[in-house]
Amino acid sequence: MRTYLRIRSKADRMVPIFIRQGRNSEYRSDLTVNPKDWNNKKQRAYPRTPYLKNLNTELDRIVFQNSTRIDIAKKPLGTDKVLTRMIEDTYLDKWSEGTRRGYNTFLKLLERYGKVPNLVTIDKVVVDDFLSWMRKEGYSKNYQGRQLVRLKTVAREALRIGEEVHQYQALHSPIESV
Repeated sequence: MRTYLRIRSKADRMVPIFIRQGRNSEYRSDLTVNPKDWNNKKQRAYPRTPYLKNLNTELDRIVFQNSTRIDIAKKPLGTDKVLTRMIEDTYLDKWSEGTRRGYNTFLKLLERYGKVPNLVTIDKVVVDDFLSWMRKEGYSKNYQGRQLVRLKTVAREALRIGEEVHQYQALHSPIESV
């Protein structure tokens, strides 16, 4: 089956590349490109920089895997990818500016933490480690609780879009750990 690559935006910023097989099986990849660097006809980036050359190599790998029927669509998304999707796409028009800012701050906090895991691996041990790290950094209990609520919201969003989530995230509220 033929694989099609496209971008949906003409904005002057990095936008996601969408992968489509058949009529109704389009999904968003983790790869991004600036629309001015994208060639719609060839469905590849113009190889102007090393980043764009590597991007084309990765796109070739994806097309090859799809043509040999290796399923890459069920690769679990990282917490940061689900969170970015929530901020930029899903709730863009529903959230206030303050809420978006709070989730952007949460994303930066996860990056400072340094161990941004997949939602499949976030269990009680990982949540407790995250809490102890926040305590060592001097964050208040109120702030820690707010960040855990945001983590739970990200897990619920991942479940809603069909991603796999660790059973601890799906069934228990991590707020009990604070």
